[in-house]
Amino acid sequence: MKRFFFFVNQAAAQFLTVLDASMEMRSITAALGQIEKHVSQKPMSRDEISENIAMALQRGFQEVDETEFQWQQTILEKRLHTLSVEKMEPTIKVVDWEELGAEDRSYFQNDPIEYLSPGLRRFCVYDEPVHATSDILLRFDSNGPTAQTAHRNLIFKKGLTIDGNLDAGDFTSELPLFVLVEGDLHVHNLMLTCWAELVVTGNLVVTGTLFGFDGEAGGRLKVHGDLSASKIVGGFMYLMQIEGSVVGTTYWLDQDEPSLEGARIVPYELSHDQGMNLAAHTELVDESYHADSNWATGEEVLSYHFDGSKAVEILRRGSSLFR
Repeated sequence: MKRFFFFVNQAAAQFLTVLDASMEMRSITAALGQIEKHVSQKPMSRDEISENIAMALQRGFQEVDETEFQWQQTILEKRLHTLSVEKMEPTIKVVDWEELGAEDRSYFQNDPIEYLSPGLRRFCVYDEPVHATSDILLRFDSNGPTAQTAHRNLIFKKGLTIDGNLDAGDFTSELPLFVLVEGDLHVHNLMLTCWAELVVTGNLVVTGTLFGFDGEAGGRLKVHGDLSASKIVGGFMYLMQIEGSVVGTTYWLDQDEPSLEGARIVPYELSHDQGMNLAAHTELVDESYHADSNWATGEEVLSYHFDGSKAVEILRRGSSLFR
């Protein structure tokens, strides 16, 4: 038995071959100026094969004959490769970590050599001032060399202004992301989570909220100049290092020590009784907390916890984290 399926989205394509006792998956992903390929094969029983085919169809895979299957691999690989290098303006270049100057490398606390495979150590470098008119998202599903599509490892040599958000708020990365702004950074909301490392050599101006959360693995904001923000919210070991002055009301979740002096402490966890009137115990909106119920019965609500992912969603839609 041989059956063939494929799935494609903006940045990747997957090709599934079903054999009598195994399934083979070939993946092609657009990256910074190149494409990455991966092939895996897994032995399976007929029942497991049937179950996985059903799951693939539910995900959006299409079944085709072998001729169409081979054709789709050819055209989609070409399209993804084109996507990975298109829009390469003269002021933008993609370089490997080893090709960066020693000074640029020295700004970062995390080491790409230690944590990232060679394909993930590529940096998109902007040699001219950048003014982004929409959000810049930081993720690992990189599919091109523009600020809106590179998603990881960005260096802005002459400052950065974003009309929207600089958003590393997905809580999905188990690997470091790197952003260096040489000069000033102006942004509406700034959301930093997990291993996102942002270094600003000038001043950081946040017209909305700066949110840094869940940085135990090595997440860090380093500002060599001054920080100005309407509101600053931190917690769960996300490190904020500001060499200059800090202007803005700072709040810190109480499960660890604040990185910034003078922070107002807000509760990370509230009891069931406190949760019945959150406004009396926290300045953060009710929606930023979630109820934890008894895992065995699901009947009794035990406590309320601050939810970083909900906080990010609130900021993404332009709402306030505060009452």
